[in-house]
Amino acid sequence: MTEPPSDLLDRYLRGETSPEEERTLARQALEDQDLFDLLATVGLTKAALRDERASQAATSANQPWRPAYAVWGGLAAAAALAAFVAGWAIAPRVTAPPPSSEARSLSPEAPATSVPVADVQHPTFLAAALEMPNVLGRRQEFRTVGSARRLPQSRGTILSVESGAALVDLGAVDGLAKGSVVVLEADPGLNLPEVHAKVTTVFRDQARVDLAEEARVGRHVRVAVTANLLALSAVIADGSAAGDAELVRAAASRASTVARSGEAKADARRLVLLQLAALARSRNDAAATQRYLREALQLADAAPPASAAQRSEMLNAIATVAAAAGNLADAEATLRQAQQHAPAGSPAAAQVMNNLGAIAALRGDPVHARTFYQSALALMPSSAQAPGRVVVEHNLSLAGPSR
Repeated sequence: MTEPPSDLLDRYLRGETSPEEERTLARQALEDQDLFDLLATVGLTKAALRDERASQAATSANQPWRPAYAVWGGLAAAAALAAFVAGWAIAPRVTAPPPSSEARSLSPEAPATSVPVADVQHPTFLAAALEMPNVLGRRQEFRTVGSARRLPQSRGTILSVESGAALVDLGAVDGLAKGSVVVLEADPGLNLPEVHAKVTTVFRDQARVDLAEEARVGRHVRVAVTANLLALSAVIADGSAAGDAELVRAAASRASTVARSGEAKADARRLVLLQLAALARSRNDAAATQRYLREALQLADAAPPASAAQRSEMLNAIATVAAAAGNLADAEATLRQAQQHAPAGSPAAAQVMNNLGAIAALRGDPVHARTFYQSALALMPSSAQAPGRVVVEHNLSLAGPSR
């Protein structure tokens, strides 16, 4: 077996390895079956521990959606390693049927070549829209991980007034930035109307705003809905990175309510819904994952509209969840929609080609699977560091040599 760097496997088991070190292990494993099997075993162990903790918290009405590497035996190594390599891989929970006329629908140009079901090795799907680092990695420079031990507030009060400026108990944690606008709520007692005021100075928990109207200590101030939603989004990201499950759960609950209220801009709402989908995927809740993804997709045309690549990635993610549940026909149909939106030569297009290849492989059609995988690789940078490339190359190896 190829010897990895000293103590690297021990640190991976403890969850202390960097992404670069994990990629190093993965590349070695693709060339060394013993190391591959060992890493798969490590991945299975860690997944089992996560599933055990999740199952303890699950109710009988909401059983966890187990990933394929916790279900399959023979395919566990491929699935676990692929997820370990890319961080955004989904392995399907399906039983591959014998090849049928459905297989030929993937590519009318060439005849399907079947392989016995026992010889089918299950590939891995790609879904960047569900990748935790991408979706949850939103950062705001004014905050560091763990600095916000409270949830962003949407409403505060004026603490003091001096020289035409007011100090309010809302700050960067709540979504304020220099130049942003807050709303001073109407004050019927003083016959003051609702007015907007510009933020001039921002601190973590407080800010100063210019006053164009009379104000008094205690007057209520509101943060713009979109700014507050993005602040909640950042807390979800920071809390996830810090492993603060309680903070993430509270922020996600409030963000879900705000995102569904329709008051914030559509792009912020889509971002949060994709975050919620990624969180649901991480706890193996397939139904919630699909629900959030479809809600995000429904906002694709709302202003500001989603880009073609974003539409493709959302559709692609919906397809991967369907495929993981064994709904290959639905998955393929949705992937075809994703393919129509994917910009030519884009990472989104590469994901779709890989996933169409995975469906062909699951249907016992290695010829078309290889064609799709090769098309996916042609759309990716040649560097081994290119996101998803190791996964597609491994899928291609599972499809066997060209005949």
